[in-house]
Amino acid sequence: MSKLLRVLIVEDSDDDAVLLVRELRRGGYDVAFERVDTPTAMNAALDSGQWDIIIADYSMPHFSAPAALTLLQKERGLDLPFIIVSGAIGEETAVSAMKAGAHDYLMKSNLARLVSTVERELREAEVRLARQQAEEALQRSEQRFRSLVEATSHIVWTNTPAGEMQGSQPGWSEFTGQSEAEYQGYGWASAVHPDEAQTTIEAWQKAVDTRSMFMFEHRLRRYDGQWRTFSIRAIPVVEPDGTTIREWVGVHTDITVAKHLEEERQRAEEALRASEARFRRLSESNIVGVMIANHNGDIQEANDALLKMIGYTQQELVAGMVRWRAMTPPEYLPKDERAITQLNQTGTCAPFEKKYIRKDGSRVPIVIGCALLEGSQDTTICFVLDLTDRKQAEEALQAALKEKEVLLKEIHHRVKNNLQVISSLLNMQSRSIQDKQYLEIFKDSQDRIRAMALIHEKLYQAKDLARINFAGYIRDLAASLFRSYKGKSAAIALKIHIDDVSLSIDAAVPCGLIINELVSNALKHAFRMSNKGEICIELCMNLEHQFVLIVSDNGAGFPINLDFQNTESLGLQLVNTLAAQLRGSVELNSNGGTEFKITFPN
Repeated sequence: MSKLLRVLIVEDSDDDAVLLVRELRRGGYDVAFERVDTPTAMNAALDSGQWDIIIADYSMPHFSAPAALTLLQKERGLDLPFIIVSGAIGEETAVSAMKAGAHDYLMKSNLARLVSTVERELREAEVRLARQQAEEALQRSEQRFRSLVEATSHIVWTNTPAGEMQGSQPGWSEFTGQSEAEYQGYGWASAVHPDEAQTTIEAWQKAVDTRSMFMFEHRLRRYDGQWRTFSIRAIPVVEPDGTTIREWVGVHTDITVAKHLEEERQRAEEALRASEARFRRLSESNIVGVMIANHNGDIQEANDALLKMIGYTQQELVAGMVRWRAMTPPEYLPKDERAITQLNQTGTCAPFEKKYIRKDGSRVPIVIGCALLEGSQDTTICFVLDLTDRKQAEEALQAALKEKEVLLKEIHHRVKNNLQVISSLLNMQSRSIQDKQYLEIFKDSQDRIRAMALIHEKLYQAKDLARINFAGYIRDLAASLFRSYKGKSAAIALKIHIDDVSLSIDAAVPCGLIINELVSNALKHAFRMSNKGEICIELCMNLEHQFVLIVSDNGAGFPINLDFQNTESLGLQLVNTLAAQLRGSVELNSNGGTEFKITFPN
C-alpha cells in the first residue's frame, strides 16, 4: 500500500513540480501536493493544511529557498523537513543554506536520490519530534509540580483493637474536614475515594483479623474537595502481656507529588526508550553512515554503512584500528578543528565536506554533520554521507556542459558564416540588377541578414551563450548600417544611449532587426531635404522592469495621416510583426522628426 506523503512544493515551474511528484510516486508514495511560488501563497498553504515535507527550488522570480526557510522556521516557528532541489546551485551556496536550517539539497538533474533523501529526513523529523515531545512533557510536569509545592502532611490516627476510629483525631479532622461524629467507627471510609473505599476496608479488616502490619495506598478527599494520594502504614500496639492489642496506630503520608514525579519519570523513560529505538532503527537501516566519536579521534560506535564507506569491519573497529583523525587527510584537519570549536560553542556543527582515507589508501568524498550527545562535553554523534556518486555525476555534468558549450559556439559560428555567404550571394546577384527598386530590395535583405549574422557572431564570442551584451551589438550594427549608406550618412550624427543590459537570443534577433529597419529607414528617407541630421538609439529599463527601445531622428518626419500599423511598407510591417513577437507595443511620435518607441517585457 502506498504511503501518504503531503508535500508543499515551493517552485515556479509546473513541469519541475510534476517531475518531483512523479519521482516520489515511483518511490511508493501516495503524494498529495500543492505548488506555491510566493510568500503569500506559502503562508496560505501553511494555514490551510498540514505538510510532511517541503521541497523548494533555490531561486525563483518572486521567491527563494532562503526566504521560504526564514518564513517557515523563524516567522512560523515550524520544524518541517526542508529539502532544496535546484537546477544550478554551488557548493558554498548549498552549505550556507544548510547552515540556515535546510536539511539537504539535490540537483534537478539528479533526482535519483530524492526518495531516499525524503525517507531519511522524515525519519529524522520523527526523532526530533519525539525528543521535543519528551522535553515539553517534562517541562509541563515541572511547572505542574511547582504549583503543587506545599508542606507534606502526615496524618497520625489511632483505632480501637477492632479497627474502628474513636475519640479525638485532630490530624484527620484538619485534613478531611470530617467531624468526630462523621469519622466514628468506619465512617472514615467516606473520605476515601469511592473506587478504593471497599478494597481499603477489606485490606484493613484482614490486618485486624490477622493482627499484622497494615500497608496500603489510596486517595483521600481533602476538606476543599481535592483528592490526594497517601501511603498508609499502621501497626498494632500490644499490652504488656504481649498478646492483647490495646489499639492501632497509623500514619497517612501524602505522596501525591512523589507519585506524579514517578509517573512522569516513567513516561519520560518510555519516551526516551522509544526515541533511542527509533535512532537505533535509523542507524541499523544503514541509509547513512552513523558514528559516535570523541574529539580525540576515537570512534566508539559505527554502523555498517560507515564502515563499508571506509573499508573496515566491526572487528577492526572494536580493536581500535579505526580513528577519524588517522583517516582524515592532513589538509582537512583544519576543517575538523573549526567544527569542534562550533560544537563546543553551540552543541552542533553545520554539515561540511571533507574526505576520508579508506583502508586501501583510496579517498572517499563525504559530507558530515555532528552534534554533542546530551550531557557530554566531547562525545558526538555524526551522520556521514558518501558523495562519490554525486561527485562523479557532477564531473560528468561539467564535461557534458563544456562539450555542449563548444558545440553551441561552433553552431553559432557556422550560422554566422552561412548568413555571410547568403549576403555575399545577394551582393553578387545585385550587380546584375539595373532596376533601382529591385536593387534597394536586395540591399535591404542584405542588411537584415547582416543584422542576424552579427547576433550569432556576438554569441560565438560571448562567455554566456544564453544572453548577448546588447550595447556592443547595437554599436556594431549601427556602424555597419552607416557604412552601408555611406553616401547619405556622411553628415548624419549617430548618438547611442544604452544601459548595461543583456538579452536572450529570442529577444535579441527581433530587437536587432527592428533597429536595422528603423535606422535604415531614417538613413534612406529622413534627410532628403538636407544631408545633415541626427539619429539616436536608446535602450533602457523602465520602472515596471520592461525594456524600452527608442529609435529617433530629427528629419522630415512621417506624414501626419500615415497609419504606420497598416502600411504597405515592408520595413514597417516587419517592425510591427517583430514587436508582436517580443510581446511588446509600438508608439510613433512624428512631431518635429520621427520617434519609434517599442516597449517589451524582460
